[in-house]
Amino acid sequence: MKFHYQQNHMKHFTLIIKVIFIFFFQFALSSCSKSSLSIPDYIGYVRSADNGLTDFTVRNGYVFNVLYEPADYLALKELRNEKVTVDKFFETRKKFSDYLYFDFSIKSETSDKKVLDKNDSLNYEKHYNHFAFDFSKDIFLLTKEDTLRCLLHQLINSGDISPEYHFEVLFEKPDSLFISCDSLVLVYDDKVLNSGKVIIPILTKDIKNVPQLKI
Repeated sequence: MKFHYQQNHMKHFTLIIKVIFIFFFQFALSSCSKSSLSIPDYIGYVRSADNGLTDFTVRNGYVFNVLYEPADYLALKELRNEKVTVDKFFETRKKFSDYLYFDFSIKSETSDKKVLDKNDSLNYEKHYNHFAFDFSKDIFLLTKEDTLRCLLHQLINSGDISPEYHFEVLFEKPDSLFISCDSLVLVYDDKVLNSGKVIIPILTKDIKNVPQLKI
């Protein structure tokens, strides 16, 4: 009886050791995924298609792309021409911490087609003005609970240098957003390019898994 008791005790002890090992292995993996990244590596992580913060869809010959921009990333963008110090970084980051920011871009799927054609004298100015002043009325962010309207947008276009039109868009960030949602869905109700409703989701698990930035 004593021998069997010792065997059972050892099996129980071995099982406990295995459970502890698995727990610490999972903890280690989690810690690695949340490891700190240098500035170049952090920027690369945010922009990489492998990490879920950016996605695209093609409609009517146009490529629509969305990039979720964390507050740390936006602070680095603003300070890109300066030496980044800890104090300056956190001071700049405060401006972006209370809202959700996305870079939304549009480009042609083929080189022979333009998003806006300056040679189209009837429509170019009207469509450009819509992008510049009324675009925020056409873009929404859907959560499980609500539809968020764009609070502000900024058109960023390099003219003839690049065929892409970029829009920085800003949305309110409800407190419960990342707790209750599986994804954020950006919806662009196109009024210019005859593409209809453009729908691109960004998973909130990928937003939560963004590594920390090491300054």
